Amino acid sequence: MIALLSLAMAATNPTLEVSWNRDQGSVRIAAPDGEHVAPDSSVWMELHYGGRTLMTEYPSDLGSAPLMAMGLRGQPISGSFRAPICKDDGTECRMLTVNVAGVVPDVKRGRLLLDVATPEAPVAAEESPFHRDASEDVADAMAAAVASGRPVLLDFSAVWCPPCNLLSAEVLHASDAEEALSDVIVVIVDVDDPSSWQLKDRYDVGGYPTVVAVSGDGTEIDRMLGYDNREATLSWIEDVSDGEASSRMPGQAPADVTPLVAAQTALGLLERGDDGHEPWLERANADPELAETRMARVHAEATAEDVEWLLNNAPETSEQWVFAAMGLGQEHPELVKAAAGIALASVPSPVEKADYLYVMAKFSESPEREALYAGAAATLRTGLVGEPVRDRAHITFLATLLANAGDLDAALDVLAEFEEHFPNEPTWDMEAASLLLKAGELGLALQRSQEATDQAWGDNALRAAKTHALILIELGQLWDAHAHVAAVLASQPVPEEGLNIRTGGYRQKLIDLVAPYVDVEPPAE
Repeated sequence: MIALLSLAMAATNPTLEVSWNRDQGSVRIAAPDGEHVAPDSSVWMELHYGGRTLMTEYPSDLGSAPLMAMGLRGQPISGSFRAPICKDDGTECRMLTVNVAGVVPDVKRGRLLLDVATPEAPVAAEESPFHRDASEDVADAMAAAVASGRPVLLDFSAVWCPPCNLLSAEVLHASDAEEALSDVIVVIVDVDDPSSWQLKDRYDVGGYPTVVAVSGDGTEIDRMLGYDNREATLSWIEDVSDGEASSRMPGQAPADVTPLVAAQTALGLLERGDDGHEPWLERANADPELAETRMARVHAEATAEDVEWLLNNAPETSEQWVFAAMGLGQEHPELVKAAAGIALASVPSPVEKADYLYVMAKFSESPEREALYAGAAATLRTGLVGEPVRDRAHITFLATLLANAGDLDAALDVLAEFEEHFPNEPTWDMEAASLLLKAGELGLALQRSQEATDQAWGDNALRAAKTHALILIELGQLWDAHAHVAAVLASQPVPEEGLNIRTGGYRQKLIDLVAPYVDVEPPAE
């Protein structure tokens, strides 16, 4: 097996060689002396020049990728590539992601080695705010809130949660958001750690991320469920700090407002995961010809009738409800694909486009399905910014897209790369184990699942145990599956009765999974 070593172990980086002759050209990786690009592997690269973008993934055995040289001469060129580089003596290989840049001379033909910029160094494991009891931090924040009058933002977050990672990187712990955060106090609550149980129950937290704004005495001011974008979140934080945040429930009764206002209120409550939308939706139903009423109905319980109405009468709203309609995909795939296609055409972000391509792929037949997954992966790559702290939010999704497109090796390479940046957490091994299980690579899946189990804690230890048990069951090792689940359950604390948190559900699913194997005899010595 090839060992992938970190970039720090490399004495010299490869670079990218651009060749052109009039309007035709090519680009290839130039490995350092004594090294070569690993055969039978994949090379991925993205280059920007003259208003063009070259984005390609190709077998390393091809040696180079074609390049349209129109608009190249006399222009700056920049981008990145990822490839496995091996020593010629066969002693070691390393997976590298390298940023490159240069300026192409204005000549008809030539060759150019692009300058190399080393990727950002890995984040130190000790910087992680997870796998720890935040009770003291919360108590200190509450005391500071009493003294200063500032609200506290309780950030209920998980290390494995992509939108949590993005919210943290772009807003709550972004260096360029310090001024916007100066009037609030932010505390991360690790939702996997048992120390979070009482807080999750008190504030009825079930989805992640959830940011609950509270006063110094713990009274809830407002909350934000999920993460849309930086601008909307900063606006919400400003409202919270100015005392202008909306209460969780509107002040008026449904009977006192128009169907439009009732529909908007119901939709807002549903999108925020708030209880109490039913009377507002009932009032909104007085005017079913409103797009807001139909959207609220889709979020509450999607029907083909409402989705078809929206597609015919308000297609421009599709990005607001397409994910809520995904439950219809098995019976009405064309409706969901049509909604996703409209949303795809309306959003500028590659990350959002990848989401809608994923929805279309999910409800398509092969080979269109694999092509759409591959397109989603390629599109998502263009949305990566080259900063591991920000890009990590998209990596497990990228790995899933690549695996669904049929490129499991590329998926595992992506996870391996980010495991170097963020070690000592189960995220990458858990995702790899799930992808390997789905692909039927049970031996490797079991190995990665065990590594995830060794690193996991709290709720994510229960999630890792489920994957491990599923692999053992698939291998026919039924007694081992039951024994593993029993050992993990015994090692984790049990929530007090009456707490409304996910942990109880995770535990029960594990018990139900191995219940059929309680009486299975252990294997003979």
